[in-house]
Amino acid sequence: MPAAEIERKYPKGWAYLCEQRETLRQRERGKWKHDRWYAFGRSQNLVQMDADKLIIQVTAQRPTVMLDTTGLYMTGGGSGPFYGIRPKTASYPIKYLLALLNSAQFGEIIAAQSTNLRGGYIKFSKQYIETAPVIPPEEAGPEKVRQLIALVDQLIALRQQLAAPGSPHETENRKNQLSALTATLDTAVAELYGI
Repeated sequence: MPAAEIERKYPKGWAYLCEQRETLRQRERGKWKHDRWYAFGRSQNLVQMDADKLIIQVTAQRPTVMLDTTGLYMTGGGSGPFYGIRPKTASYPIKYLLALLNSAQFGEIIAAQSTNLRGGYIKFSKQYIETAPVIPPEEAGPEKVRQLIALVDQLIALRQQLAAPGSPHETENRKNQLSALTATLDTAVAELYGI
């Protein structure tokens, strides 16, 4: 974004950047001594944020993975707090991958190799995620892939309903449905892994 546009849209932010001009120009041993001294220095992943992705919480008691279709920007790396994950090829439907990564089975796989932390928390770090076995869709078969995607779609719809206002009875009913549907998904993934 050009400096004039930043100044127009974010005058206080631009004023702060200007206060820090010399510090910003000295980044990377003076490599930023040019007219874009205010720019973000590590933009290589910014262009990938707009694409559909899964976002996994790095420190959690169980897999906590969400589907982002809105182009959410987030921080990550090292110990998190989050990682963005995208299938490397189109042959991996993102909702199929979401079903696997959000399952109790995946949580058990990661727990077996991960750092155990206080309170039952484990690390869903990149090093553990990359080495976890993920059954390719072609091995699962088209029927199983469709089943898992349908369960994910139902869970997404139910979570949206749960976020909507409702009576205490409706909320409790939705929570029970969510628990039952999550158990169904966990069973389907466990079957896929032969358990």
